[in-house]
Amino acid sequence: MKKFVLFGIAVAILVMMVVSCTAPKSQVGLFGGLKYGAGTAHGTDFWDFVGYGPVLDDPNKSEALKKLEALDVATAYAQLAAVEAIWGFELEGNVTVKNYALQNKEVEKNVNAFVKGLMPIKKEFAPEDNVWVVTVRVYKKDLEKLLGKTIITAPANGVVEKKGPDD
Repeated sequence: MKKFVLFGIAVAILVMMVVSCTAPKSQVGLFGGLKYGAGTAHGTDFWDFVGYGPVLDDPNKSEALKKLEALDVATAYAQLAAVEAIWGFELEGNVTVKNYALQNKEVEKNVNAFVKGLMPIKKEFAPEDNVWVVTVRVYKKDLEKLLGKTIITAPANGVVEKKGPDD
């Protein structure tokens, strides 16, 4: 049990470090939102997670650096949205992942590998809004393979908007 708690704390610290290192602490709440959606591509269920990273007006940084920082923030928020949704899945065999603590030791390594593997499938810069939009995609079959369990319930249908890291 102690290992599970330590793993959960490590994941939470990692997520907070990624978010806090990419933005001044006073401006973390300004980084748009996270959007979760579900869909089907070629008969395969998947979930898309979208993160937004606005380019901040900082006279001490070059335009290129500001855009790179905004891209990092958008990527971190998209990955955070995926991680938050995954913790709530109910798995076959009454194995659950909640409160950042895995309830089954054998899935711990697979979940850790999955989180590290969340790579963007789409990166767009919207010049009219001066914001980066990054999308990461999670396929149900890949998640099941990594966890070694069948997903029997998915997150709520529709779209869940998140305004910032505290929502």
